[in-house]
Amino acid sequence: MGALDEVVATVVDRCGFRVMLDVANQYAGGVYGSLIDSAVLALGPLVAQPAGLRCADLRSLGYGAKDSVDYWFFWNSPPLMDADLDGIPCETVFSDVAQYMPAYW
Repeated sequence: MGALDEVVATVVDRCGFRVMLDVANQYAGGVYGSLIDSAVLALGPLVAQPAGLRCADLRSLGYGAKDSVDYWFFWNSPPLMDADLDGIPCETVFSDVAQYMPAYW
């Protein structure tokens, strides 16, 4: 499992949490669960943040644009993080946030 955790962490780091969720969704049962668990662990301290934070809250806690996108997907894309409701969170706080969105989104 250590090697798998490392691969998942690399995917989350380079491609984002949402992409890893999409990879995990291609598998059933135990494999799916293991991939999801590893992806959540790869988010590190971001996972400890409560639901309901706004982009400015994340910024004040020291998180950046990629972290904000991962947080947004982790909490099922809360509308309060997408001011213009265009499917890209935190544009008003992080000008570079779009680069961390999956290309297919």
